[in-house]
Order: sequence, then C-alpha cells, then structure tokens
Amino acid sequence: MEELLSLLDEVEGEPKQLRVTSIVGFSGLGKTTLAKAVYDSPHAKDKFCLRAWITADGSPETSNWMKEILRGVLQQVRPGDAMDVDGQHLEASLKEYLKDKR
Repeated sequence: MEELLSLLDEVEGEPKQLRVTSIVGFSGLGKTTLAKAVYDSPHAKDKFCLRAWITADGSPETSNWMKEILRGVLQQVRPGDAMDVDGQHLEASLKEYLKDKR
C-alpha cells in the first residue's frame, strides 16, 4: 500500500499532470480492498479535497451504466444537486464543477 500512496505525490522537476494508476489481477486477489485502503488513507484524504468512491454494478453495455457512475460522483461532490440534474446534463454539470479543481 505504501508504494501506491507514494504514487500520489508529485515528483519534483516533473510537470504537473494527471496520472492513472491501475490495479490489476485475478478475481479475489484483493484489488478492491487495496484500492479502498488507499482511498481511505489519511495521505489520500489530505492530498485531494474532492474524492468519490463509486462501484460500477452491471455491464458497461447497458445505457444507464455511465449515467449512474456520473450521478454517483456528482452525489458525493455536490450532494444536493445530483438528483436535480437530468441524464443528459450529468457530464456537463460534473465537468463544470470540477474544471478548476485537481
């Protein structure tokens, strides 16, 4: 877990940019448990002012799958607004809210 936490830190001399860290492996190895432990760590909480933990149930082929993920994120960063936004405007609403945040 410490190695994953160290990936959250900026590296001096490198330009600031968005990064993605993947956790891969066979079913039952503890990927979700590890990701949740990093997410819940004090280091991650200090590093990011806005955070959201979303579970993606179902199949990506279903039309509502991405809408439910976006709605779940919006509910966590703007609890009162998520239910007022229709499916067509979820992405735009979330993008507008997050545009100046890291």
